[in-house]
Amino acid sequence: MTMTRSKQSGSVIIIVLWTAVLLTVLVTAMAGKVRLSAQTASHNRDASWEWAQLMAAVNFAEAELMLARMAADRSAARRIGRRRVIESSLPLRRRVTANKLSIA
Repeated sequence: MTMTRSKQSGSVIIIVLWTAVLLTVLVTAMAGKVRLSAQTASHNRDASWEWAQLMAAVNFAEAELMLARMAADRSAARRIGRRRVIESSLPLRRRVTANKLSIA
């Protein structure tokens, strides 16, 4: 009777140890997945912030270019006598007067 009891207690210790090892491996794997998910979320947040800053800079530059072009067109429009002359900033410069269209 004492021999079966010692065999049973030895097998119980082995089962408990294997269960502890298995749980440790499972918890370690889950912790790694959670860490990877947190890093992915952080990188996505940073990329979204950088994209938003980039698009803000592009939109600001476009607005500055449009304002500069509008200012250039406004300063090119001037009066000569009674006629209003408008010089466009297009690649082919055009002068439009009240009487005729001439391309210079």
